[in-house]
Amino acid sequence: MAGLQYYMSSVTGSLESPSRAGLANARTPDSSLLTGRPRHTQIRKKQQKIEMILEGHKIPHETIDISSNREALKEMREKMGDDKATVPQLFNQDQWLGSFEDFLDAIEDEDGLKTFLKL
Repeated sequence: MAGLQYYMSSVTGSLESPSRAGLANARTPDSSLLTGRPRHTQIRKKQQKIEMILEGHKIPHETIDISSNREALKEMREKMGDDKATVPQLFNQDQWLGSFEDFLDAIEDEDGLKTFLKL
């Protein structure tokens, strides 16, 4: 689909979650378990905010769920040029627009959002 694309994940953890890689008991520098759950809650909230704003402004978009499609994850990362990128990410056609933080900066005013999304 041409136009706005929104990459997200609908499951706890990602395709490359540490628990799937056998690292469920590994620790991050902040000592939280690498189960994907605390981080997933943050990601889910970010995704919900993006979805709410896009729907609220009636902005047509394609939602691409990377959790069930390894090729979509690979495609997203290739478009970005970052082999470790995570969701959520926004694109207009094949042009990367930015992450959640970039999206937040853009929603300060109506024109900022449309400019950011290249609509």
